[in-house]
Amino acid sequence: MKKIIVFVTLFFCAISAYAIKITITDPNIRPFRVFAYPYDEKNQFLNIFFSSFKSLPNFEFVEEPRSVDYTIKAEDAGNDFKITLSNEKTGEFFVYQIKKNYPSLYLTMDKIYEKITETKGVFSTKLVFSMNWYGKREIFLSDLLGKTLKKLTDNKKDSICPKMSFDRKYIVYTLYENDGATSLRLVNINDYTEKNIYSSKELNLAGGFSSDNRYVYFISYDGKQSKIFKLDVNIGKEVLLYKSRARIVSPITTFKEDELLFVSDEYGSPQIFLFNEKEKSIKRVTKSHSYATSPTVPRESGYLAYLAQVNGKNQIFLSSFDNNELVPLSYGNSSYDDIVWLENPRFLLTSRNDGKHSIVFLIDIPTQKYVKLFDIKGNISYLNGY
Repeated sequence: MKKIIVFVTLFFCAISAYAIKITITDPNIRPFRVFAYPYDEKNQFLNIFFSSFKSLPNFEFVEEPRSVDYTIKAEDAGNDFKITLSNEKTGEFFVYQIKKNYPSLYLTMDKIYEKITETKGVFSTKLVFSMNWYGKREIFLSDLLGKTLKKLTDNKKDSICPKMSFDRKYIVYTLYENDGATSLRLVNINDYTEKNIYSSKELNLAGGFSSDNRYVYFISYDGKQSKIFKLDVNIGKEVLLYKSRARIVSPITTFKEDELLFVSDEYGSPQIFLFNEKEKSIKRVTKSHSYATSPTVPRESGYLAYLAQVNGKNQIFLSSFDNNELVPLSYGNSSYDDIVWLENPRFLLTSRNDGKHSIVFLIDIPTQKYVKLFDIKGNISYLNGY
């Protein structure tokens, strides 16, 4: 995979500017010029294929096959499709077979994206979220484009805080029980079986998985004290990592050994803190806003994204861990609910609710462009995925 340095320059009041140096996977500053030969526009799979690539800022589809980087030809081969990708600079061509189902389509789209950009594809990303459903909240699983939506839970009480493992095999979430307890439930995405992995009278809020997917971090709050636990999902054994009289939420790994991020009102308003598991020490990360929450990090780069309140709206910011480098990724009157950094660190996911519908967006960090993926009638919260 390629890596380069990206400079994001922001202008304020038309008189001052500063540059933030961010290391991410190759952002393909110049869009790849692509020509698509005519295809059956009535076919839903081919429409998804081409419309998805056309929506990405690092691709430019042109009307004639002149001075292009790649050409794409799609043919119906009966039970499947044949896609021919030609590199017009080298003369190489690659043939892909797509079965007429969504998993095959997304897998092939990822392979073509990776062949062109030499970076990780994102179309096979799975999303999980909590959503209102007949008076309570249930957990839903979706593909990146919202074409396949599955309700994973059918509980009598609210189901919230879903988090997906990085190998896309499991989902952990918090369930409110009838007796007032809360439990952590683990769902196997392959067969949709579910089991209880922790339960108590405290408020237990699911956090993220460890980078090796063996552990789940979670918060237990008894009304007086917050405790961060690390729970082995295989044997169901928990280890206390940290406790505080402050309210703590959202523990996630930084992908560095023995480091977590979490949100706490340790110093008053919610801020993001870095926790060192070995030293049992915390360090405040966010300092530029009076209210910061929902941290998310990529596997590489040493940066984080988070939500901060600006004029009463949740806005998205990209920051270094010392908070000395700061880039706003959203502006205006829109308010965003959640953010997720994808496996390809060029992209973030976010959602926005307009009262009746929720809209899910893909954010292209180098260009700061928002690509609408889908909308859904309902109130999405706790958006997560990988």
